[in-house]
Amino acid sequence: MNKCLIYEGVFDPPHIGHQKLLKSAICELKPDIVVVMVATNEAARELSNKPRASLQYIRKLLCEKTFVDLPITVYVEGDNRFVPKFTIDIIKYVMNKYSADRYYYLMGTDRINSISKYHASDEIKRLTIAYYPEIHIESSIRSTMIRKLVKENKNISPYVTPFVESLSTILYKIH
Repeated sequence: MNKCLIYEGVFDPPHIGHQKLLKSAICELKPDIVVVMVATNEAARELSNKPRASLQYIRKLLCEKTFVDLPITVYVEGDNRFVPKFTIDIIKYVMNKYSADRYYYLMGTDRINSISKYHASDEIKRLTIAYYPEIHIESSIRSTMIRKLVKENKNISPYVTPFVESLSTILYKIH
């Protein structure tokens, strides 16, 4: 059976929680295709005078470096003029691009309990299997917390890779 794993998020910045979740899903599901979609974050525009597209490509690079040892393809919303409005749009885009017998939509702790609030949640549930690996991840790890720690000149090394740490220090100290 051909399997595709879809992991969508803002990853602003990607952290070890994202990494552990994706690694665990890959180990358990053994998918043939893994697609990571870097989503738009309007709030990121406030952090910098850089255009949103530039920030997305920086987050794409951060994801590629965070998930460097994993067999993934990373996309940025807006690649190939694809600008999704909802999660279902991302799922349909991946389904059109990659043929598989089964699609899994990987969800983090911040999303697993809110899927019923998603636009077209019934269709998401019909087209994919919402998946959350049974692993222990420090639930207090959040990208928002990491950005705050950087602004406060506090240590983020327990939460991110060294590469992400070096760029985060530059990105999130900008006001």
